[in-house]
This record gives sequence, structure tokens and C-alpha cells, in this order.
Amino acid sequence: MIICIVDDDLFIHSLIKQHLSNINSAYKFISFTDGTEIHAYLLAHQDNAEMLPTIIFLDLNMPVMDGFSFLEKFDGLVKALALKPEIYVVSTVTHSSTIRMIEHNRNVNGFIPKPFKEDAFLCFAKQ
Repeated sequence: MIICIVDDDLFIHSLIKQHLSNINSAYKFISFTDGTEIHAYLLAHQDNAEMLPTIIFLDLNMPVMDGFSFLEKFDGLVKALALKPEIYVVSTVTHSSTIRMIEHNRNVNGFIPKPFKEDAFLCFAKQ
């Protein structure tokens, strides 16, 4: 299983990798620091399910292309992907209307608030 982390904060990459590696050491990770990078990767590998991430952890506030813009582009790309990844937004966003908008996006599977709680990634132990 490939886990993709998209966040401009490399410390967040380390935290997510640490939490998930403790759950399953077989996870493979790919990392990007903005939405343009993951979008280009998905386009380049859209026909190859073995190269596509199973899960994407997506930050909202990033330079170049933020998470909201990526989700818009992803909506036009998702049907062409050999494997549709689950997308989990990881963010410090606290405004309830923004959280509702994220949770109602058809391509978003969940919201994980930053800073992470100790058990934030336990639900991925089943996968």
C-alpha cells in the first residue's frame, strides 16, 4: 500500500510516517509539498494502479497549489485513475463551515485535525 502525504511542513510528513509505520511497517510512502506535485504525479501514473497511492493525506494551506485547488483538479482527474485513492484532509482549519465543506466533498473520505491526537491514525490499522 502506498501512502501519499501532501503538506508543505516536512515535520508533518515525519509525524504521519511515524504514526503509520508504527501501525504497519509495510506501508510505502511518497511525499509532496504542494498540490501541483501530487497532481502531476497522478497524471503521470494514472494508468498504473501499482504506482498510485491508496491513501492521500492532504493539507489545505500550501503554497503554489493549496488543498482546495487540488481537490477541484482531482475531481476532473479521478475517473481516469486506475485506482481511486482515499483522501483525508489534515489541517488546522477550525471554522465549522469550512470543515462541513471538506466533509461534504465527494472525493474526501475524512478530516483529521492538526495537531494530531494520539489515536488519529488507528483507523488505518485495518487497511
